[in-house]
Order: sequence, then C-alpha cells, then structure tokens
Amino acid sequence: MMLLAVACGFAACSNDTDSNVESLSIAAFYPTIVMDGTPVTITGTGLSEVTAVEFPGGLQAKSVQIADGSRIIAVAPAGVSAEPGALVVTNGSATAQSRQTISKAQPVLRYFNPSEVAKTYNDLQIEGNDLMFVKRVEIGSGSTSLSIKAIDFKRKSNSNITITMPADAPLGSRQPISVEFENGELMALGSIDIEQGEAPSGKPVEQEIDLYNGGDVDMGGWSAAITGIGADAFADAQVGDRIRVYIKNQVEGWQQGSFKKGSDWSGLTDELGVVGLSTDDFDKGYYEMTIDDVTLPLLQSYGLIISGCNYTAVRVVLILVR
Repeated sequence: MMLLAVACGFAACSNDTDSNVESLSIAAFYPTIVMDGTPVTITGTGLSEVTAVEFPGGLQAKSVQIADGSRIIAVAPAGVSAEPGALVVTNGSATAQSRQTISKAQPVLRYFNPSEVAKTYNDLQIEGNDLMFVKRVEIGSGSTSLSIKAIDFKRKSNSNITITMPADAPLGSRQPISVEFENGELMALGSIDIEQGEAPSGKPVEQEIDLYNGGDVDMGGWSAAITGIGADAFADAQVGDRIRVYIKNQVEGWQQGSFKKGSDWSGLTDELGVVGLSTDDFDKGYYEMTIDDVTLPLLQSYGLIISGCNYTAVRVVLILVR
C-alpha cells in the first residue's frame, strides 16, 4: 500500500508539471498585409521560446522580439509573396501555423476625387488599395513641392486617404502627386491640376511670397537699395495684398524706408517714396504698404525697388490676402 501511494504521488507530480507547459500556437496577428520592414504582432501560446518566424514564400523574419509567452513581434522581410499564406513559428523542436493568412501589400491608386482639378482649401480624396502604410503625401516637385504628413491627413484607411489641399499648394496643370510609405519606399500616383479655391469664411488666409531673401542690406544714408524685383513678381497680386519689408538695426536719430518704381527710382506715390520709420516699426520688425488700384498697375509695369536710410533690410515679401 505504501509503495502504491508513493507511485501515485510521483504520478501526480508528473501530471502537474506537464500541465504547466503550454503548447506552441498562433491565435492571431496584425497587420495581415505587410511591406518590407513592417512589424507584425503575433499572439498565441508558448511563444517565449520562438526562434524563427516564416512568412509566405519561405522567407524568414528580419528579426523576432519576444514580449512574453503570449506575444512576439516579427519584422517582415522583403519579397514576401503576394499570394496569401500562413505564418509559421518554430521554437526549434515544434512548429505552429496560423489559420489567418498574410501577404505582401500591393498599393495602387484607383482614382482621385475630384478627378481632374483640385482646389486649395478643398478636400482631395486618394482612393486605392493597401494605403495603410502611407506616411506622407507629396504635392508638386522641386522647390515648390509641399509635403503633408499622415498626422495631418483628414482621413486615412487602407483604401482612402483624404487631405485638405493647403493654401500654399503649388498651382498649375499636371502637378505630380506621390506618397512615401513607412519603410521609405516612394510611389508616384500621377498628376492633377491645382487651382486657387475660395478660402473658408472668416479671417482671410495670408500667404507670404519672397520678393527678396538674399541676405542683409545695410541701407546706410540712402547709399544702398534692393533692386531686381521685376514686374512679373506681381503678376498674381491683387488690390488689398501687401508688400512687407522686414527690418532690424535701428540707427540713432531718424530712419526712413522707401517703395520706388523699378524704372526710374521715383516713389510709387509721393507718400510711399519716403516712409518714416518709428521705434514701433522696429519692435514689430517690419514696415509695409497695402497695394491699391493706383500702385497695382505701377508694380505690374515697372517692378519695385526698396531703399531708405539708417536701417538694415532683411527680407522683402509679397503677402497675398485671399
């Protein structure tokens, strides 16, 4: 009887030990589509000893991070098959296969909405497939291009990205639109015409356009000037827009600014030829003029010269008020 009791005791201990060992399994994972470098979170049992994760196409994960026995993170390799397949995990002595399938993302544009002309202040919808990994949208090209980050998207899903076209988006026909994905891959989506839209009701939106930004100019005693601001710089200007001269270095005594015609150095008007500058102007950091129906045709015909005395000009901008 004592031998039987001892034997039963050993059997009981053995069964308790076995019940604490969890078998290897995959319960779920996310996301179910991947690109090169996408982290995939896998949940299941017995995962603390996993040594490898295999993606469709027989490719091994770039890395495997063990969170705990029920969760690991595998980084997808390049070249995962576009055909859906199972994930396989192994711990060296056992393997487990998922019921879910995973595949390579195949991002594609289906259409823009609106399809032909987008307008500033208005929404542009990008409809497509596998867009969930887009981290920014690029509008235009070169120095005039504009980047919109995912955090600023109005909407983002796997099939739709909606952005509000910014006020300073590059205008014109066939402006290129492209996207960058989280892993750095770029994809051109095509092009669309962009036009100026109507600003929302309320306070007008102001946009600064550089007329001069080539370094400080010490005006001295009317001995220096900013020239080369041609008439074409004002092609899009309207009555109510402003020209602002950013300034610094107030000299003791008196200071004067000046807005002159680019043709003969005469003032745009008698009042604008010599503009008294005050301490308040230097505290603000600029002086400016508002374009009216008299000065607009002069600027569009002759361009502009900025001069004056006893201050330093830093930058000159055209402020579009729309």
